[in-house]
Amino acid sequence: TATSAARHDLANRWGERAEKDFSEARVEDAHEAVEKALAIVPNDADVRTLGARIALAKLDYAESIRLLHDVPGSEAQGLRGRAYWYQGDLSSAADELEAMLNQPEVRDDWAKSIAALARRGQGRTPFELSGALLANVEMAHVSQQPYLVIPIEIDGEEGLGMIQTKLPEVVIDAPGKADASWVSMRIGDRLEVTDVPALPPDLSGISKELGAPIQALLGMNLLRHLNVTIDFRGHQFVARTYAPSPPPNATRVILYYVKGGGTFVSTALEIGDAARAALVLDSSI
Repeated sequence: TATSAARHDLANRWGERAEKDFSEARVEDAHEAVEKALAIVPNDADVRTLGARIALAKLDYAESIRLLHDVPGSEAQGLRGRAYWYQGDLSSAADELEAMLNQPEVRDDWAKSIAALARRGQGRTPFELSGALLANVEMAHVSQQPYLVIPIEIDGEEGLGMIQTKLPEVVIDAPGKADASWVSMRIGDRLEVTDVPALPPDLSGISKELGAPIQALLGMNLLRHLNVTIDFRGHQFVARTYAPSPPPNATRVILYYVKGGGTFVSTALEIGDAARAALVLDSSI
């Protein structure tokens, strides 16, 4: 009917607006637009998948999983797997990611490593914190460039970790090792974090570039759990078991996350509404 066609057209326009807003990191606007579309076509798989992507960027894992309930296809499986993974439901994450990887068109090295790690991690509590409530360490000077590097202990061995805000996971220096692993870390003297998922690439190239032995890249999944703040001028890295209060006299910039992982922000490249853009926050450059 004409009424049905008009409603479908209205839902499409709301969906297109949500997609555009999301591409420009207008995440809250995108969320409102996709809600308008879902009110008209609540069972549309494409709209529900877009809504789940937006929810995952806001770390609303439960909403992402709810929207994707019974939605078929590898994209939905991948999003559900990520939501379960970041939520700490290892078994469900492994199920979804393995199902996605069984599709011949899918290539996803992150999912392959994480699915295996999640399957081997049954009974673990990822990022379990103990010891001190707070750890304050001085960042290391390793280069002429202002890299963010801290002293850290990994499985009892002292080393250096580099803050990497564009990565979702911790990466440890493991030349020749193909499998991801579970590691323990100590920040400062007493703050312990156990059952940290770690991926295994060789970091010798980064160590050579910095002129210092980098044992790990510290991705956003860890940094979020540690409630990290960085005093760049004072060269201080602070990790906590609790969320800190916002600093006084500061500008608040809302962070969002690519598929729940690497960090991005909304910005304006020029004066005017047409110049909005999403920028990845990369602490390594």
